[in-house]
Amino acid sequence: MKTLKLFFLFSAIAMVLASGCKKSELTTPVSLPKTLKELKAADSFNWTTGMAVELQITGLPTLVPVKSTLTVNLANGTTLFSKLHQMDENAIINLTVPTTEKELTLRYGSVTYLVAITNNKAFFSFIPVVTD
Repeated sequence: MKTLKLFFLFSAIAMVLASGCKKSELTTPVSLPKTLKELKAADSFNWTTGMAVELQITGLPTLVPVKSTLTVNLANGTTLFSKLHQMDENAIINLTVPTTEKELTLRYGSVTYLVAITNNKAFFSFIPVVTD
């Protein structure tokens, strides 16, 4: 009698577990191209992994001309731009940056600045922000 009760108990547990499983719905198989010539991307697909970024630099008026090398780097150290720049000049620099980048590293002389990229634009000013 005890064996029969255990049998019914295990049968009930098995039925609950079996009814809780849901069969996955089968999807129709996708036909894959057999050669590279058959492989096609959508016309709207863009193979580039870079984005155009406009870096706008605002100069600081000085009494005496101050010149140093302005270098723009990625986070991994890759140099995108390097040129002698006069501090009192405004500049717009067009760069192609990997789409994963969120900021640029600017170096002017021995000073380093981090500049955020927002909506494909980056802004930097030599004019210091004065706080009270």
